[in-house]
Amino acid sequence: MALIPRQNRSPLANFFGDDLFSGSPARTNRGTDLAIDIYEQDGDTVAEMNVPGIDPENIDVSVDRNQLTISGSYEDESENEDKDYSYRERRYGQFSRSIRLPHEVDAEATEAEYDNGVLKVSMPSEDTADRAGHSIEVKTS
Repeated sequence: MALIPRQNRSPLANFFGDDLFSGSPARTNRGTDLAIDIYEQDGDTVAEMNVPGIDPENIDVSVDRNQLTISGSYEDESENEDKDYSYRERRYGQFSRSIRLPHEVDAEATEAEYDNGVLKVSMPSEDTADRAGHSIEVKTS
């Protein structure tokens, strides 16, 4: 079976990317994979996201009731206008991902840690969860 390169993509697919037409959840990835895993562990709701090559200082994490938002920016320091690129996939810019959690969490007790390109956010569950939004400091190991 011969592999045939994909051609004749619609102009909207070229502009918005494949996610718009694939039925997957809306993302503003524009060059970065914002896939997220959410699971329960030891009474906490835990979210893990791969964000390799992004300075933890450029990552913002916030929790508001049962919604987690991770956003930030990354730069491509290797861009040089003198280069004549024949193929270019690496991107720079801003990213953002908001996801509804299975239940409300304690925003003030939430912790975020960045280690080896993986952001891990641990959010304790609580019946009387903090109702106000809260920004979380990202720690590095």
